[in-house]
Amino acid sequence: MKVGIFEYVSGGGIKEEDISHNMLCEGYSMLKSATEDFQMAGYEVSTILDSRLSKLTDYLKADRLEFVSTQDNTFDILLEMLKTVDLSLIIAPETRGILSSFVQIARSNTVSLNSTPESIDFVSDKAKLAETLYRNSLPIPETYCFNSEVRKEEIERVFKTFSSPVVVKPVNGAGCEKVFVVKETSQLSQALESIIADNPKERVIIQEFVEGIPVSVSLILNGVDAFPISMNLQRVSLNSPPESSWYYGGVTPFHHPNESEVINLARRAVKPFNGLIGYVGVDMMITTSGPMLLEINPRLTVSYVGLKQISKVNLAESIVRASSGVSLPTAFETQGVSAFSKISADALKTIRGDVEVICPKIQIEGSDINYIFFALKGKEESEVQRILVDASMPYHIT
Repeated sequence: MKVGIFEYVSGGGIKEEDISHNMLCEGYSMLKSATEDFQMAGYEVSTILDSRLSKLTDYLKADRLEFVSTQDNTFDILLEMLKTVDLSLIIAPETRGILSSFVQIARSNTVSLNSTPESIDFVSDKAKLAETLYRNSLPIPETYCFNSEVRKEEIERVFKTFSSPVVVKPVNGAGCEKVFVVKETSQLSQALESIIADNPKERVIIQEFVEGIPVSVSLILNGVDAFPISMNLQRVSLNSPPESSWYYGGVTPFHHPNESEVINLARRAVKPFNGLIGYVGVDMMITTSGPMLLEINPRLTVSYVGLKQISKVNLAESIVRASSGVSLPTAFETQGVSAFSKISADALKTIRGDVEVICPKIQIEGSDINYIFFALKGKEESEVQRILVDASMPYHIT
């Protein structure tokens, strides 16, 4: 069997723009991890790279590799690749319908290992997601959505009704990009201006800020039922304007007294949405009053990189079986604990442990990519925690 894997950032999705160091670290690391997993499962893997990343071919051992340059049409290159494979996996941000549009192409030519475009678009709309979760009596922060026609004065009025800070973010954003913690009116204006800078019609979410431990739950779905793989700690920095929030990585598996409650809530969260297939991540906050839902990511997430390090089963094969309607996993065994994170190349030298560099330091058009992405393994969570702290990398950031 042949599988085509396309990752948007490293695969030419932004070939006419500067490549974001932040997004490249995450995207390429997921691509490399998935490629290795599928090969270990016996699949022949085809993929695409932005021609500016040709040096990464020394690390990415795909069976077939195509390059896309500035003058090429990425859709055309992808379509040609899809015509030669049986299965497809698209890794891309949900922003502006990017993920769903590429998945639609893949579904027209292959057996897709992604959720349906309709389900992707629905859960990626944070306003629709919040409304549906609330309607199903699932715990979410207090949330308001504003379209581009709403006057700024009205948004400020709602902001002032909150007695605590709020989180301001785009309705269709991905990751921590343009996510801000806002504590005062002047910061609100900065956040709104940043969010609509690239898209004046962007809708905006204002959401109650909740204190707690940021976690995610990774699940495998077959469109009807869901099997939870793990709960993962998320290492994030939630920042106020003008600095956007930042996702560093995580630790998996992460154990907590509320673990079973968190996992059960994740399963309940995905249940109302038809068409969620394959690997899906659910973001939550563990608060003093219990877990609270934040977002559903209908795609491979960065936690996959850490899970690959410690999984006793092949995740790629589990995704194929579930997406093809064969079966969901009945168990998921791990060995040890993995931490995975972005870090500067110089800072990596301070880490002692079983470290694997997933996305190396490279140059793009003469400029150094300042961040790399690594994963490390330990026998238990305390060992991983010690390694991160020794390297001056906070284990948990709020």
